[in-house]
Parts: sequence; structure tokens; C-alpha cells
Amino acid sequence: MGWYFKWKTCSNTKKWVNIHNRVGIEKVFILGGGKITLDEYKLIKKLKINYEYFKIERRFLGDGKTKINNNTLSDKIGITYNKILYSSLT
Repeated sequence: MGWYFKWKTCSNTKKWVNIHNRVGIEKVFILGGGKITLDEYKLIKKLKINYEYFKIERRFLGDGKTKINNNTLSDKIGITYNKILYSSLT
């Protein structure tokens, strides 16, 4: 669910970046994720926000219908597999 800024919808990314710019975010928890999560991770690194990453295995692909039958972790976890470090240095 988005909200509106100047009569245009805003993404969740824009919401938390605005919050960070106003009051600061101490830590972000990343739970698995796809391409958007990977883009947000890059932004988290750029803004120097501490984070903690948890690999979460999916049972279905993004369409919610196609079962993942492959046994490789990269397929089960998705695009973030081995692209995000477990946690930032604090």
C-alpha cells in the first residue's frame, strides 16, 4: 500500500528514505528478497545504514504458483543469494 506525495503515489523505498533523512534509521532487517530488495540494499549501503540480512528460502517463484523444485540455494533464496553480506559492520 502506497501513500501520496504531491498527488503521486510513493513507493515503500521512498517512505523509508524520507524517514531516514528526517529522523535517521539505526538498522534495517533484510529478509530474503528479489530485485527490488537488491536495489534497496545498494541504497542502504550508500546511505551507510546498518543492516542485518536473513536468507529466507522460497517455496514458490514470484508468481506465487510455480513451485521451486530445484535443490540449489540460489534458486530457493533468489537474486539476493551471495550478493548481500549477512550484516554490516557496526
